[in-house]
Amino acid sequence: MGLALWAELAPFLLMEETDAVEALAEYIVYKELPREAKTSWLRTLINDALCKVTSEGWPSAMAPVSMIHQVEWFNLLDQDIKSTIEKET
Repeated sequence: MGLALWAELAPFLLMEETDAVEALAEYIVYKELPREAKTSWLRTLINDALCKVTSEGWPSAMAPVSMIHQVEWFNLLDQDIKSTIEKET
């Protein structure tokens, strides 16, 4: 469970604290009631957070774990970020 939890939280840990708190709350809504979630806003925040670190080694360290545990936020990623992460896996 430990690694799965870190994989689930990874993009939120990369955000500023105020954004992370709001985004994590919205992510829970997305997972439980996807039609009621602010998906576009959440997608933007997650992609922005991951985009900043793809060149800094994060994907090579966390991508396999995120993909193995099939985290829900992976479905929100833009194709270019998905491709970068998939290359690292």
